[in-house]
Amino acid sequence: LKNKIYKYFTKEILKSFIVILFAFTAIAWTVRAVNFLDLIVDDGHSLRLFIILTLNITSIVAKFIPLSFLIALIISILKFERQNELIILWTSGLSKLNIVNLFFLISLIVTIFQLIFSIYI
Repeated sequence: LKNKIYKYFTKEILKSFIVILFAFTAIAWTVRAVNFLDLIVDDGHSLRLFIILTLNITSIVAKFIPLSFLIALIISILKFERQNELIILWTSGLSKLNIVNLFFLISLIVTIFQLIFSIYI
């Protein structure tokens, strides 16, 4: 039973994380593309340069990973608290320390993902 609970918490947190990361990346990419479009129009550079500059999304994604994860974790914890899922788990015998350890493990996985993403891509 605990394994299913951990999978559920992990799935909910990661689902929120991906949606928030995508939203932040889309907003920042749009602003960046508009700035590059202004550069292209003013300086007369080619459309090929504009496409090359705007398609480099990896640097944007790498910058938003920590913030997106923090917001996703906070939103998920508030959702679990609002739906009384945490109280049900604690009254059924699951320790608060186990939940905190799960959040810490997910945080380590996201941190390792960000380091690999930032270094190799």
